[in-house]
Amino acid sequence: MFTSSGKFWRKTQKTKSDEEAFDGNVWQGDFWDRMALVFYGWIFANWTTLIIQFSFTDAYGNNVFVMIFVMKVIGITLQFIFDKVFENRLFLGPFACSHTLTESVITFGASDFLDFIVGGFIDLGIYIE
Repeated sequence: MFTSSGKFWRKTQKTKSDEEAFDGNVWQGDFWDRMALVFYGWIFANWTTLIIQFSFTDAYGNNVFVMIFVMKVIGITLQFIFDKVFENRLFLGPFACSHTLTESVITFGASDFLDFIVGGFIDLGIYIE
């Protein structure tokens, strides 16, 4: 794990031969991988914040079970998209963990305690599959 993540965080050092061999190509793979990860991380953090804020509205509380199902479908779709975007599956892990945690936290927005408990069991049942 540490050897594969070292490529991601390693800073590239320029030497005189690198500057002399510059052919006009601005593509630096490590730099663009890092920027894509930061960009998608920022988008995903805003998405999870929006979902958590939405979970405390009355519209969510009245339809908690439908929303749990919709979040599961969105989670599967996002994992598929991020799997295609990131070539390295090591980058996918934090996004999947964050989305799973968000799915668990949004059950707090249920309208009453019984909906919260039943939603927690449904959420747990979906995780076990």
